[in-house]
Amino acid sequence: MTLIAPSGEFATPSTLIKLKKSKPLMLPLTVASMFTGGGIADIGYEMAGFKHLWGIEYDPDIAAIANHNGINTICQDVRAVDYSSLPSPTLLHASPPCQDFSQLKRQKQGEPRDNAGMAGAVERAIATLMPEYVVIENVPAYRRSPEWFGLEQKLYQLGYWVVSSLLNAYDYGVPQRRIRFIAIASRVNMPSFPMP
Repeated sequence: MTLIAPSGEFATPSTLIKLKKSKPLMLPLTVASMFTGGGIADIGYEMAGFKHLWGIEYDPDIAAIANHNGINTICQDVRAVDYSSLPSPTLLHASPPCQDFSQLKRQKQGEPRDNAGMAGAVERAIATLMPEYVVIENVPAYRRSPEWFGLEQKLYQLGYWVVSSLLNAYDYGVPQRRIRFIAIASRVNMPSFPMP
């Protein structure tokens, strides 16, 4: 696990003590998502007590599923969204397409992906909305990608604390071994991962 301050330095015990005195989160907690898919992560946030504000999904068929699941989803390319027109959430969740980073690499021939453009859209959304928290979720190989490196640097520049790790869903009670790269960024205090 990486613990790094917004300045890019490693956190120290005295830094952590100062952070514990930060203001508590005020209710209601809100969430928005990019690359919403069918809205499953959004439903999980709602189950945890967050109020869902909006999601963005490019594929109209998949956006229809998210809307059917009760997730207010905008069907648009994340690179073309005017984020200043959307309400700012407490937490922004982004799970960019992972096909180019997956071990399975199921991308169809002739289907180019603009990974840098999509990561840039996440950076732009964060810089515009300045949510208190950001969660990035992807396959393990994403943590070594230039897209993640650029996004992580942008988070530091914007004053976020960032922690990241590989987590196995099985360790958290999900009946499936599914290892994912998870990064949590916070402008409020030092984020941490729950113990399995």
